[in-house]
Amino acid sequence: MDDLAAHLARRGLTAADRNGLVFCSPKGEPLRYQNWLRRTWRPAWEPAGLPALRSHDLVVPAHTNVQVAATVAWQATVVVAIGTVVGAPLGVALGRSLWDLFAREINAVPEPSAPFVSVLLIAVGALVVANLVAAVPGRIAARTPTAHAFRTE
Repeated sequence: MDDLAAHLARRGLTAADRNGLVFCSPKGEPLRYQNWLRRTWRPAWEPAGLPALRSHDLVVPAHTNVQVAATVAWQATVVVAIGTVVGAPLGVALGRSLWDLFAREINAVPEPSAPFVSVLLIAVGALVVANLVAAVPGRIAARTPTAHAFRTE
């Protein structure tokens, strides 16, 4: 970011200059594709002995809508799974300790119980709810064109 800020400062631009060009010709004008190819792109790849490359050959294909929605679902699943794997044992251990302290204060026999099936059902329910909740942002993300998302950043 420091390099970009220095580049903008050399050109007399600030963040307030919304119409300023970050990448421009030596005269400060918009880049012309053919000039850029001749002056910058070809001199970069020809000495390497590479076959003729177009700048579009380097573009990574975008995800499909299904892949974007699946990514959002997996992120929700991983967050809940980590929370369950870490939180359930800690919750059971802490609950037992606190119940022991409370039961001794009221002179009761501490017999804490944490039914495995109940804890497992809660963990599975949390995964289902997380994926249901993630479905809405996943659909929105899948329908958002990539170019539009980059333009708004």
